[in-house]
Amino acid sequence: MRTLCASTLIGEFFVIGFAGLVAMKLDDASMTLVWTVCGIGMALSVLLCGMITRPGGIQLGWALQVALVLSGFVVPMMFIL
Repeated sequence: MRTLCASTLIGEFFVIGFAGLVAMKLDDASMTLVWTVCGIGMALSVLLCGMITRPGGIQLGWALQVALVLSGFVVPMMFIL
């Protein structure tokens, strides 16, 4: 179970990076804001890989996944990713 969760979080690292590239094309978002939010999300996904075995680690991973799904309302391409 731990390996599956960690590999999912690493996959999310790349998805967030690709979403940042797509979000750069938005007219109403600045590059600084896009890469700050993406950088925080990418850092969280890597940090959560190490926290999988700790209490609450799985729940934090789920929270990050929910945030990624909700980001589809800002960047509609995220629903496809």
